[in-house]
Amino acid sequence: MEAWADNEWRLLCRDRCWRPKAALAWSGSERTYLNGTEDKPLESDRPDFTEASSTVGYRRVQIETGYTYIQDNDTVDRSAHSFPEMLARIGMFAEWFEMRLAWNYGVNLTRDNVVSSIFDGGEDLYVGAKIAVTEQDGWRPEMAIMPQMNVPTGHVDLSSGEVEPGVNWLYGWDIFESVGAGGSTQVNRAQDDTGRFFAEFAQSFTINYALGDRLGAYTEWFAFFPYDAATALPQQYFDGGFTFRQNNNLQFDIRAGVGLNEAADDFFAGLGSVIRL
Repeated sequence: MEAWADNEWRLLCRDRCWRPKAALAWSGSERTYLNGTEDKPLESDRPDFTEASSTVGYRRVQIETGYTYIQDNDTVDRSAHSFPEMLARIGMFAEWFEMRLAWNYGVNLTRDNVVSSIFDGGEDLYVGAKIAVTEQDGWRPEMAIMPQMNVPTGHVDLSSGEVEPGVNWLYGWDIFESVGAGGSTQVNRAQDDTGRFFAEFAQSFTINYALGDRLGAYTEWFAFFPYDAATALPQQYFDGGFTFRQNNNLQFDIRAGVGLNEAADDFFAGLGSVIRL
């Protein structure tokens, strides 16, 4: 990959000047430059687990929200409600850089024979950045990297009490005009039920389908693999869903998924929306 040439540094460039879409370029490939007047459909990180390998764009703000219901019936019956799943994506400095802030609230209900317990509270604040590294060039993918962390601000039952850093590598391909594929590989610090901290690896792969000018769909596999955990076990999931784009700046979605092994939650379903300002 080739780094920017000296005359391509445009961090201080203002309105209507041309900026590179990605920070780097594959060797021998041409780069795309944008000036902020483009009116292309938004690209969202939701509803699938795999985030988009593109950034929101310089001086763009995109708000993604949703709700998820989760059910798991193993030794005890457990259900959970997750909302508002708020993610703010803020483009700054360059086309290829976005700041990310996320927050969520959880309600958890556990039933064991005739005994029930419920607790709810805010989860830890998520802070991160997404850096668009390359555009796609043939079989060489569009790529982005996301340094990220959870900051201990949540309810005592939902927070680890410590900073949990991590990094996420994203990659994607436009295969045909109506079919795309993408994936993510990440590792994050996490805590299990005993309070032990461990490294949690996560892997995903998704296929996206354009079913019309406004309707889209996806199918996806994703999994979590704990390393050096006391009680946490690997979990695998399969999910799918649909998106409907009202216009270039407003999208709605619905999704559902199932666990593929004993340690995973049995079922989840949700809906959401995305607005670009």
